[in-house]
Amino acid sequence: MQNNEPSPSSLTFSIGELSKQTQIPVSTLRTWERRYGVPSPAGRTEGGHRLYNDSLVSFLTLVKQAIDQGHRPKQLLAMQTDDLQRLLGIAPPPVDIAPVEPSPPTPEQTERVHTIKHWIALGREQQDEQLMSALQQAWFQAGILDFLEDYLALFIREVGTQWEQGKLSVGEEHFISQHVRDFLTSQWRPMSKRAKNPKTCVCANLPGEEHTLGLNMVATILAVHGYKIIYLGANVPLFDLISMSQKSSAFALCVSISEAMDEKKMHDIVRALGLALPKSTNLLLGGSGAQKLVHAETHPQTHIINTLRSFDLWLQRA
Repeated sequence: MQNNEPSPSSLTFSIGELSKQTQIPVSTLRTWERRYGVPSPAGRTEGGHRLYNDSLVSFLTLVKQAIDQGHRPKQLLAMQTDDLQRLLGIAPPPVDIAPVEPSPPTPEQTERVHTIKHWIALGREQQDEQLMSALQQAWFQAGILDFLEDYLALFIREVGTQWEQGKLSVGEEHFISQHVRDFLTSQWRPMSKRAKNPKTCVCANLPGEEHTLGLNMVATILAVHGYKIIYLGANVPLFDLISMSQKSSAFALCVSISEAMDEKKMHDIVRALGLALPKSTNLLLGGSGAQKLVHAETHPQTHIINTLRSFDLWLQRA
């Protein structure tokens, strides 16, 4: 029987051949592997020499092109091939995908939609006790992480959408937002006071940032993990962000950044924080605005948080 599997020699290159194919010096490839784990050898010869998969050639060629345009290797080597192609303005090959009929909503999705509509109705009617009771009931039924990610985040987004569409007045939007803040604070603050973890986390917004609902959600996750929280709230000057983190020997400075924040200002502040914070303090950046920093050159202890679930996983590993 004929063997259709490629031979090992067709799948792998020596580091010298990889260097020749990509025009990247061997010393550079070894430095990248040591610092960033890329390129990772697919195996070794009997003599212990590295062997690399031939698929690395196209990837590293794109990396070199991006470096030649002024980008930094640390971020590039963490990217996928499609991301590199988009960065370089190279469109990926078109994929002919047949249209897919949308799946009907699951019972859980339908239930969430009805729940959020009910909460908005309670807010519109200023039924404060009923709204707080409904939030408490969902908190216990869904579990804390699912409540925050699957219910409260959608609720906040829907409130904002209805306000933009004129379906909710400014007063109604403020009424709902304030009650959500009050509810979250009533949950995380007692947990923080009882915290046995000696590590402290500072929660604050950057200068000019007024929205604190996301920050309270972050504080809730931290409190669940047993951290003591120093909550500074909205619009905190840069000096105070640094000073409070230093005084408390904070394990982390957690910052929520909205989409509305000026991008240059955000980059400047984050760069200053990364340089000024102690090496023992992690800088955790979340919110829709923080996603603009995914490919930016940041300090080693800076971490971009995409979702509350990924934040929860990061804390588990930490």
